[in-house]
Amino acid sequence: MLKFRNKEYFKSHFEEWLKSTQEYLEIFDIQGIDDLFDEISDTYDRLRCNDEISDFRGKLFEVIMREKYSTIYCKRDSIMEYGCKVIIDKKEIIYEDIYGNPDYNKKTVDIAGYNFQNAEFYEIKVGPRNFKYNIILYLNKLFDSASKNKISQNLSIGCITMEKRVSLIQNLEAEKKNCDFLNYSNIMIIGREDITKRFFN
Repeated sequence: MLKFRNKEYFKSHFEEWLKSTQEYLEIFDIQGIDDLFDEISDTYDRLRCNDEISDFRGKLFEVIMREKYSTIYCKRDSIMEYGCKVIIDKKEIIYEDIYGNPDYNKKTVDIAGYNFQNAEFYEIKVGPRNFKYNIILYLNKLFDSASKNKISQNLSIGCITMEKRVSLIQNLEAEKKNCDFLNYSNIMIIGREDITKRFFN
Protein backbone atom coordinates (compact mmCIF):
# COMPACT_ATOMS: atom_id res chain seq x y z
CA MET A 1 0.00 0.00 0.00
CA LEU A 2 2.90 2.34 0.69
CA LYS A 3 3.83 2.08 -3.00
CA PHE A 4 0.79 4.15 -4.01
CA ARG A 5 2.85 7.27 -4.78
CA ASN A 6 0.19 9.16 -6.76
CA LYS A 7 -3.48 8.91 -7.74
CA GLU A 8 -2.73 7.40 -11.13
CA TYR A 9 -0.68 4.60 -9.57
CA PHE A 10 -3.35 4.08 -6.93
CA LYS A 11 -6.17 3.82 -9.47
CA SER A 12 -4.28 1.37 -11.65
CA HIS A 13 -3.03 -0.89 -8.82
CA PHE A 14 -5.58 -0.69 -5.99
CA GLU A 15 -7.85 -3.48 -7.27
CA GLU A 16 -4.85 -5.77 -7.80
CA TRP A 17 -3.61 -4.99 -4.27
CA LEU A 18 -7.09 -5.58 -2.89
CA LYS A 19 -7.31 -8.96 -4.59
CA SER A 20 -3.93 -10.11 -3.21
CA THR A 21 -4.90 -8.86 0.26
CA GLN A 22 -8.08 -10.96 0.16
CA GLU A 23 -5.88 -14.06 0.23
CA TYR A 24 -4.73 -13.12 3.75
CA LEU A 25 -8.33 -12.65 4.82
CA GLU A 26 -8.96 -16.32 4.10
CA ILE A 27 -6.36 -17.10 6.79
CA PHE A 28 -6.92 -14.27 9.27
CA ASP A 29 -10.28 -13.04 10.51
CA ILE A 30 -9.72 -9.27 10.82
CA GLN A 31 -12.57 -7.23 12.23
CA GLY A 32 -13.59 -4.17 10.20
CA ILE A 33 -11.19 -4.86 7.32
CA ASP A 34 -13.75 -3.92 4.65
CA ASP A 35 -14.25 -0.57 6.37
CA LEU A 36 -10.48 -0.07 6.33
CA PHE A 37 -10.34 -0.74 2.58
CA ASP A 38 -13.15 1.80 2.03
CA GLU A 39 -11.31 4.37 4.15
CA ILE A 40 -8.09 3.88 2.18
CA SER A 41 -9.93 4.33 -1.11
CA ASP A 42 -11.78 7.43 0.17
CA THR A 43 -8.55 8.92 1.51
CA TYR A 44 -6.81 8.68 -1.87
CA ASP A 45 -9.85 10.20 -3.55
CA ARG A 46 -9.76 13.16 -1.13
CA LEU A 47 -6.02 13.83 -1.34
CA ARG A 48 -5.51 16.74 -3.73
CA CYS A 49 -1.91 16.43 -4.88
CA ASN A 50 1.15 14.20 -4.78
CA ASP A 51 2.60 16.16 -1.83
CA GLU A 52 -0.45 15.28 0.26
CA ILE A 53 -0.16 11.65 -0.85
CA SER A 54 3.51 11.68 0.18
CA ASP A 55 2.57 13.08 3.61
CA PHE A 56 -0.10 10.40 4.04
CA ARG A 57 2.31 7.61 3.07
CA GLY A 58 4.93 9.02 5.44
CA LYS A 59 2.52 9.10 8.37
CA LEU A 60 1.38 5.55 7.61
CA PHE A 61 4.96 4.30 7.48
CA GLU A 62 5.75 6.02 10.79
CA VAL A 63 2.76 4.32 12.46
CA ILE A 64 3.95 0.91 11.24
CA MET A 65 7.49 1.51 12.52
CA ARG A 66 6.25 2.85 15.85
CA GLU A 67 4.19 -0.28 16.36
CA LYS A 68 7.17 -2.54 15.63
CA TYR A 69 9.58 -0.71 17.95
CA SER A 70 7.03 -0.26 20.73
CA THR A 71 7.01 -4.03 21.33
CA ILE A 72 10.76 -3.85 22.04
CA TYR A 73 10.52 -0.98 24.55
CA CYS A 74 7.25 -1.83 26.30
CA LYS A 75 8.87 -3.22 29.47
CA ARG A 76 8.89 -1.45 32.81
CA ASP A 77 12.59 -0.49 32.59
CA SER A 78 12.22 1.05 29.13
CA ILE A 79 11.05 4.33 27.61
CA MET A 80 9.44 4.71 24.17
CA GLU A 81 8.54 8.08 22.68
CA TYR A 82 7.59 9.43 19.24
CA GLY A 83 8.27 12.83 17.69
CA CYS A 84 10.05 13.83 20.86
CA LYS A 85 12.80 16.08 22.12
CA VAL A 86 15.93 14.35 23.36
CA ILE A 87 17.54 15.67 26.54
CA ILE A 88 20.88 14.21 27.63
CA ASP A 89 22.60 15.33 30.82
CA LYS A 90 20.01 18.14 31.14
CA LYS A 91 20.88 19.48 27.67
CA GLU A 92 18.36 19.43 24.84
CA ILE A 93 19.70 18.27 21.47
CA ILE A 94 18.96 21.04 18.95
CA TYR A 95 20.21 21.64 15.45
CA GLU A 96 20.05 25.26 14.25
CA ASP A 97 20.43 25.54 10.50
CA ILE A 98 23.89 26.62 9.40
CA TYR A 99 22.34 28.54 6.49
CA GLY A 100 19.95 30.43 8.76
CA ASN A 101 16.79 28.79 7.41
CA PRO A 102 14.44 28.33 10.41
CA ASP A 103 12.44 25.69 8.51
CA TYR A 104 15.54 23.47 8.64
CA ASN A 105 16.06 23.81 12.39
CA LYS A 106 15.50 20.47 14.13
CA LYS A 107 14.55 19.67 17.72
CA THR A 108 12.91 16.24 17.67
CA VAL A 109 13.48 12.66 16.58
CA ASP A 110 10.74 10.42 15.12
CA ILE A 111 11.32 7.39 17.36
CA ALA A 112 13.25 7.10 20.63
CA GLY A 113 13.54 3.81 22.51
CA TYR A 114 15.68 3.61 25.63
CA ASN A 115 16.81 1.40 28.47
CA PHE A 116 20.23 0.89 30.09
CA GLN A 117 21.01 -1.96 27.69
CA ASN A 118 19.91 -0.35 24.40
CA ALA A 119 19.17 3.11 23.08
CA GLU A 120 17.71 3.61 19.60
CA PHE A 121 16.89 6.90 17.90
CA TYR A 122 15.57 7.01 14.35
CA GLU A 123 14.32 9.40 11.74
CA ILE A 124 11.71 7.76 9.53
CA LYS A 125 10.94 8.81 5.95
CA VAL A 126 9.03 6.79 3.40
CA GLY A 127 11.37 7.97 0.64
CA PRO A 128 15.14 8.58 0.80
CA ARG A 129 14.95 12.04 -0.80
CA ASN A 130 13.38 13.38 2.39
CA PHE A 131 16.62 12.89 4.34
CA LYS A 132 18.16 16.33 3.96
CA TYR A 133 21.43 17.55 5.43
CA ASN A 134 19.71 19.04 8.52
CA ILE A 135 18.49 15.60 9.62
CA ILE A 136 21.98 14.10 9.34
CA LEU A 137 23.57 17.01 11.22
CA TYR A 138 20.95 16.68 13.97
CA LEU A 139 21.54 12.92 14.24
CA ASN A 140 25.31 13.48 14.36
CA LYS A 141 24.83 15.91 17.24
CA LEU A 142 22.65 13.37 19.00
CA PHE A 143 25.22 10.61 18.41
CA ASP A 144 28.08 12.74 19.81
CA SER A 145 26.17 13.61 22.97
CA ALA A 146 24.81 10.09 23.55
CA SER A 147 28.25 8.53 23.02
CA LYS A 148 30.04 11.05 25.23
CA ASN A 149 27.58 10.47 28.07
CA LYS A 150 27.49 6.68 27.56
CA ILE A 151 23.72 6.59 27.93
CA SER A 152 23.45 2.84 27.30
CA GLN A 153 25.56 -0.22 26.50
CA ASN A 154 24.38 -0.31 22.86
CA LEU A 155 23.61 2.82 20.88
CA SER A 156 21.86 2.96 17.50
CA ILE A 157 21.08 6.24 15.75
CA GLY A 158 19.89 6.13 12.19
CA CYS A 159 17.65 6.75 9.22
CA ILE A 160 14.86 4.40 8.20
CA THR A 161 13.32 4.38 4.72
CA MET A 162 10.82 2.09 3.03
CA GLU A 163 13.04 2.05 -0.06
CA LYS A 164 16.13 -0.12 -0.40
CA ARG A 165 19.19 0.82 1.66
CA VAL A 166 21.23 1.61 -1.46
CA SER A 167 18.69 4.27 -2.47
CA LEU A 168 19.15 6.08 0.83
CA ILE A 169 22.94 5.88 0.53
CA GLN A 170 22.75 7.33 -2.99
CA ASN A 171 20.61 10.20 -1.72
CA LEU A 172 22.99 10.91 1.17
CA GLU A 173 25.92 10.93 -1.26
CA ALA A 174 24.04 13.48 -3.37
CA GLU A 175 23.51 15.59 -0.23
CA LYS A 176 27.26 15.37 0.47
CA LYS A 177 27.99 16.93 -2.93
CA ASN A 178 25.99 19.98 -1.86
CA CYS A 179 27.37 19.97 1.69
CA ASP A 180 30.92 18.60 1.49
CA PHE A 181 31.19 18.69 5.31
CA LEU A 182 28.34 16.18 5.66
CA ASN A 183 29.34 12.93 7.37
CA TYR A 184 26.98 10.03 7.99
CA SER A 185 29.53 7.40 9.03
CA ASN A 186 28.05 7.16 12.56
CA ILE A 187 24.48 6.92 11.29
CA MET A 188 22.79 3.55 10.73
CA ILE A 189 21.30 3.32 7.25
CA ILE A 190 18.17 1.15 7.40
CA GLY A 191 16.28 0.17 4.28
CA ARG A 192 13.38 -2.07 3.38
CA GLU A 193 15.50 -5.23 3.43
CA ASP A 194 16.68 -4.45 6.98
CA ILE A 195 13.11 -3.83 8.20
CA THR A 196 11.98 -7.10 6.65
CA LYS A 197 14.84 -9.02 8.26
CA ARG A 198 14.25 -7.58 11.72
CA PHE A 199 10.45 -7.51 11.91
CA PHE A 200 8.86 -9.63 9.21
CA ASN A 201 10.88 -12.86 8.95
